[in-house]
Amino acid sequence: MTDAQLTLAPTIPGDVESWRRKNPESWRAVVRWAHEDREAGLKPSTRLYLCLLRRPKWARALGLAPMCGDKFIANDHLSSGLARALNAEYPDLKCPVRDSCYERGGKPKERAS
Repeated sequence: MTDAQLTLAPTIPGDVESWRRKNPESWRAVVRWAHEDREAGLKPSTRLYLCLLRRPKWARALGLAPMCGDKFIANDHLSSGLARALNAEYPDLKCPVRDSCYERGGKPKERAS
C-alpha cells in the first residue's frame, strides 16, 4: 500500500469570503495596503491591517465603518484567511502565511528537537 496525498488548490475560506462580501470597502483597503507595502519592499501584514480595521478611531479616519448591527469591522481570526485570499487573487503579493493543520494533511506540527 502506498501513501497518497491529496493536493487541493488554494481556496478562500468561507468566513473570509463572507467578510469580503459584507465589507467591500474594507477588502479594497486591505488589497491597497498589501500592494503598497509590497511596492515599498515590505511584507504585507494582514494582522496589521486587521488591527487598523478593528480600531474604530482608525477605521473612521480611513473612511470605513462597521456594517449595520456589527460592533467592529474585522476580527483577528480572519488574518490567515485574508493572507490566503490575497495570495490566491494576487500571487505577486506573496503574503506570509503560517502553515495550517489542513495544509499538513491533518498532522500535528513537528517540534524542533
